[in-house]
Amino acid sequence: MELNGMPINIDTHRNQVARWKTDLVAAETALRNASPLRDIQRPAELQIHLSEVLTDEAATAWPRTSTGKLSTRRQQLQLNADLPAIDELLKVRALRKLIEAFGDNLINAVSPVTGRLHTSFLIAGASTGRFSARGPNLQQMPKGKQKGFRRIFAAPAGQLVMALDYSQIELRAVAEIVSYWAGEDSVLPNPSPEVWMRTPLPRWR
Repeated sequence: MELNGMPINIDTHRNQVARWKTDLVAAETALRNASPLRDIQRPAELQIHLSEVLTDEAATAWPRTSTGKLSTRRQQLQLNADLPAIDELLKVRALRKLIEAFGDNLINAVSPVTGRLHTSFLIAGASTGRFSARGPNLQQMPKGKQKGFRRIFAAPAGQLVMALDYSQIELRAVAEIVSYWAGEDSVLPNPSPEVWMRTPLPRWR
């Protein structure tokens, strides 16, 4: 993968980025309409906005920073997206992050020689021991809400792009260790999670 590179349809991606930028303009307009008096994209303004729209009880329970100010962490805002202008703010943030991480920067990473993306894989690069990738990070390409995004990775005519994954690899590795320590086969390799939860682990010392 590092040497051969990942094929990418640059024209399709450029069109996709253009749509994101158009959506961002609309989202920013909606945010200004929802919060006309404050630019809540600024943390200080957002904290003032929260203090104005939260009830006294909600403000008391709201997480605080080390300096005692209302937290503006994304997870906390997502839990309270029903508050005025918060949903609009989250949409603006999401689009900006999408454009910054996977917009022109991704296009600029395409090799002028091969016309492909050449990522660098790091063995056990993550703290969990998993592979990681960078330059660009092909393991973190958008999906879910951006279902059409990965269509930009189109194989040349007559070829296929294959997606492969180790099924429940961590649990299977644990099963091998348990089997070795216990001196008997573990129930963990069974592919059914329901069986794992119902069946007790073998006893060992």
